[in-house]
Amino acid sequence: FTIANCFAAGSGSGSGSGAGIYIYSSRDVNISDCIISNNIANYGGGIHKGWRRNNLTLSNCWFSHNEATNNYGGGVYAAGNAGRIELFACRFVSNSAALYGGGFYASDISVLIDGCQFVSNTCSSSGGGVMLNISPDAVISRCTFEDNQSTAPGGALYVRHSAQNVFVSNCVFRGNTSSYSADAVGAGVG
Repeated sequence: FTIANCFAAGSGSGSGSGAGIYIYSSRDVNISDCIISNNIANYGGGIHKGWRRNNLTLSNCWFSHNEATNNYGGGVYAAGNAGRIELFACRFVSNSAALYGGGFYASDISVLIDGCQFVSNTCSSSGGGVMLNISPDAVISRCTFEDNQSTAPGGALYVRHSAQNVFVSNCVFRGNTSSYSADAVGAGVG
């Protein structure tokens, strides 16, 4: 199933979100084997998961060339209020965000990312590939972060204000860049 070339207009708080898919449900949502590409929104160009106490599972999905024009999460934006998001064998390629999380952005939600690829995603602040903000806990395993870019720390991955634990294991970080300073602080992980 392919969702492509969608545009979510709107300038108010929370409007213009989730051009490809907008999730604001109290029930758990599972999405698999989808292509989500060339979608443009303020938040979550590809997918926006709103502030509900639910779980979202994405399996074997491809996110490419999605854009968050004014805010966070070019490919996926997920906010939780005690929810959980799980990504299995997903690919994030050439997504972009005006601020945080070019490929993937999560806030106030538990995160599991397993066997995913983040390639050539960009943002104008932190977390070119992935940004985790105030995440209760996060596990990132068997992932590849390659050629992602940010203008602040965390060219590939940026963790900010983690409330609990963040575990990163068996991952490859290659060719990621940060133009934060002359020393490229946190080109891979910030």
